Amino acid sequence: MTDVAVRATVTHVLSAGSRMAVFRADDDQDVRRRFVAKDLPRPPATGETWHICGTTEVHPSYGPQVAVTDMKLVRPEGRLLARLLAGQRFPGVGEATANRLWDAYGEQLVDVLDAGDAEALLRVLPDDARSRAQIEMILLEWPMIDAEPRILAGFDRVGIPLHVAAKLLAVYGADALDRLHDDPYRLLAFSGWKTTDAIARRMGVEANDKRRLVAACEAALHTRLRDGDTLMAGDDLRKAAGALLGAPVGDDVLDTASRLGAIRRRPTGWQSSGAALMEDAIAQRIADELTSCSRKPTVLPLADRSPDAVTLNAGQASAVAMAIAENFSLLVGGAGTGKTTTLKAICRAAAAAGIPVEMMALSGRAALRMREATGQMARTIAGWLNGVAAGDIDLSDEPLIVIDEASMVDLGSLYRILLLAPDGCRFLLVGDDGQLPPVGFGLTFHALLGVEAVPRTVLTEVMRQAAETGIPAAAQSLRQGVLPDLPAFDAADDHGVSIAACDARDVVATAVAIRRALPGAQIVGSIKGGGEPVDGGTTAMNAALHDAWATARKLDPSTWLRGEPVIWTVNDYDLDLWNGSLGKVQGLTEDGLAVRFDEGDRTIPVELLDHLEPAWAITTHKAQGSQFETVIVPVTASRILDRTLLYTGLTRATRRVVLVGDPAVIRDAIRRPPQATRRATYLAQAVNDAITALSEAEAA
Repeated sequence: MTDVAVRATVTHVLSAGSRMAVFRADDDQDVRRRFVAKDLPRPPATGETWHICGTTEVHPSYGPQVAVTDMKLVRPEGRLLARLLAGQRFPGVGEATANRLWDAYGEQLVDVLDAGDAEALLRVLPDDARSRAQIEMILLEWPMIDAEPRILAGFDRVGIPLHVAAKLLAVYGADALDRLHDDPYRLLAFSGWKTTDAIARRMGVEANDKRRLVAACEAALHTRLRDGDTLMAGDDLRKAAGALLGAPVGDDVLDTASRLGAIRRRPTGWQSSGAALMEDAIAQRIADELTSCSRKPTVLPLADRSPDAVTLNAGQASAVAMAIAENFSLLVGGAGTGKTTTLKAICRAAAAAGIPVEMMALSGRAALRMREATGQMARTIAGWLNGVAAGDIDLSDEPLIVIDEASMVDLGSLYRILLLAPDGCRFLLVGDDGQLPPVGFGLTFHALLGVEAVPRTVLTEVMRQAAETGIPAAAQSLRQGVLPDLPAFDAADDHGVSIAACDARDVVATAVAIRRALPGAQIVGSIKGGGEPVDGGTTAMNAALHDAWATARKLDPSTWLRGEPVIWTVNDYDLDLWNGSLGKVQGLTEDGLAVRFDEGDRTIPVELLDHLEPAWAITTHKAQGSQFETVIVPVTASRILDRTLLYTGLTRATRRVVLVGDPAVIRDAIRRPPQATRRATYLAQAVNDAITALSEAEAA
């Protein structure tokens, strides 16, 4: 390998993620090279000039390339300026316009751009709307071309990591450095207290600076957000902020932080301003929907059967009428109570009433299941939000918006959905409050169940087909905190719930043996673990099953194996894959790894394979929203283990479940109160407050 230090201009971006990129660029000697970079502030754009350090290497598939160790954006000089203007930083400009500007002004073009002289630029272009749009684009983006290298260098001098610097630039633009000097604790939105405080102190902030005291209160509340809480008692907040500052915090500090808008006082505690804003906005929208009389009631001769001729019970029929008539409502039901059948009937009733339906779920697999069940389009929440923001999804016809698996929807997601949905839309949240709370902060579905004014239908009757599996009865026992009497695992049984009792140290080996005896079964574990067999985590199970698959087929275990189940771990709009998308490896190609996902066939570039993991065993959190015929649930003691974790894992199965572990550990987990009951939030009270305020305003 040879060290390389070059000034290079990007010609092609071959692949790019949030913090990595593969690209081609021409160096100072006009030699075109392939570069692979990680931990970037942002991916490079065509036409940009970067100073790049790295080492040369030979990739087995792509040949010579440079593994980048450091990249710094530099301002282009000479003719390279025309190449930049024609690149992707300035969409719609193109080579012809860029060359005309360079030919007219040459080295003086930089001065014209710095001055923002639109008239001078337009004089050398055709007098039409396209030219004016091109110049508007150039002058809008140019300030960042000049400022970005200087700002990144300034951030580097005070020790701000590149990925944090990129976020600051994205939010504050050319003013990023000035904003940071004004208040270094703006970094808290992008980094933790320890890093932020160290940078602020290096920038000259004193220990008793008001900005520091206020920021400590914010940081304490942000820490609780990571645990799911959006509300914190006053005594707890003072104690937590004092621990960060290394000094006592009194009510005067909280009052100052509140007066400056950093935190928000509630009757029962304190909130970060962001969490308070989201809960209030959600509460106001729900209150508006519940008290609105602008929409004429929809009266339909509702059918007593679903589209597939299944007779609806009273609860299901009531749910259909509710979803069509109410502006905002909840459909609640445990395992086997017919939520999917009800959703089919709701879609049919909406079509009869001329009401379009928009359906979404958190995971790709759950959205796929909705599409298969109803025959209508369903998306992931991330995909829906992105589609609406981009203008690809039209909501002007005021659809019924259905959110499935709503128990796992966090505060931020519901806030964005309601924010983007125009007035006139109906909302139906479908879920099971016995499942895990959201991975993100806050509570939504669980909290709204505590608001009496929100219409809801609770399905309790277990469908005959589901009851025959024995899963709903076992699930109901778990919800009530009781471990039912379960038979010992027998591979010959083709349905029901059983238990494979074993010592905690043998959970991995037992789960792997059962998975090999039941081809096609999905392991849904409680923890990921560090890869050691004794820790009972999914990592160790994946390693064992990967090796067993390779050995049985005489394949190389050091690479991905054809037929191996995999899971995608990030949201990627370019690939149209979402965190939790499941698939099977099809094999290596010249362009990467071919995988057949539920969303369709994809080729994963080599540089993005870090986002792919084996999926012989997945955690319960990753499995939420999914269903499998047979599920193996290994149970390992951990901080997050409780009855909702086991209930969620068990209810991923449609036919057969095998619990694996120490019965004592399983019983203790089932007795532990659900995580949702331990989260502190204000949403339910905020909705009640908003409803009361509207009622009082109408009465006045």
